[in-house]
Amino acid sequence: MNLNKKIKIDTIQTLITNIYFSANKIDIENSIEKYTSNSTLPFLSTKSISKFFNPIKYWRGPIWPITNWIIIEHLKTIDNKMVINYSYKTLKLISENFDLTETHKHAMDLMHFNLVLNEFTTPSKNQYKHGWFWDSAFASIGWINVNKKNLDNNIYEDIYIYKNSLVSQEENFYKIRKILKKKYKMALFDEYYIGVNTKQYEIGEPIGSEMMTWTASVYIDLYNFIKNSTTCHCIPYTPKFIKSHFFSNPEVLQKAKKLKFTYFQLQ
Repeated sequence: MNLNKKIKIDTIQTLITNIYFSANKIDIENSIEKYTSNSTLPFLSTKSISKFFNPIKYWRGPIWPITNWIIIEHLKTIDNKMVINYSYKTLKLISENFDLTETHKHAMDLMHFNLVLNEFTTPSKNQYKHGWFWDSAFASIGWINVNKKNLDNNIYEDIYIYKNSLVSQEENFYKIRKILKKKYKMALFDEYYIGVNTKQYEIGEPIGSEMMTWTASVYIDLYNFIKNSTTCHCIPYTPKFIKSHFFSNPEVLQKAKKLKFTYFQLQ
């Protein structure tokens, strides 16, 4: 094997480069389509038509919330409808279809828990002695929106202890993850997720390491973007969506109604 030989693969990095250097909406939509084909979720880390595509292998197929965030951030300059659509789908993916507002609270709790424990990607001196700028950047995105009041480490301390007890008895990650989800009935902010149905996994299932700071951070930022967008002219008003997922404050809801945005269906 020639270790110096470069393997040419179009990955999510290619998509990010293409859309960041293009201002043409049609070109961007065509590029994105290649990374969402055969999937109802954004964005596969490698095109599904590629011979190198592997739905469960790290950057060869699974969906990474952090790269979703990078793409969504640029789309804010291109098309608001795509931004809302992909933001909402990413929130649903990370939340594993649990309540979005409750998941937002859990995300802030996890950010704090990982900071205190100093074992996971905060970045952590214990896990990454060399330090990762990637981790630092994504952690900072979330921390600026973390409400430090009423943070609770207890649930994640319990999960952490219980998971370690399972690992000592069971080597199959998939089984462990199923047990954790059944017991705690909440999102665990995994590293990456399945983008297409396979024999073993269903689309949207978490497959990477859980309790990741960067995933929690991305969730917090996207959640706050959609929530705050109802008070500016950058989100179409959908009463059912806003009321059911975000707002209990009638004054905020009333302000959103006065803006009278055109409705479109998030699919």
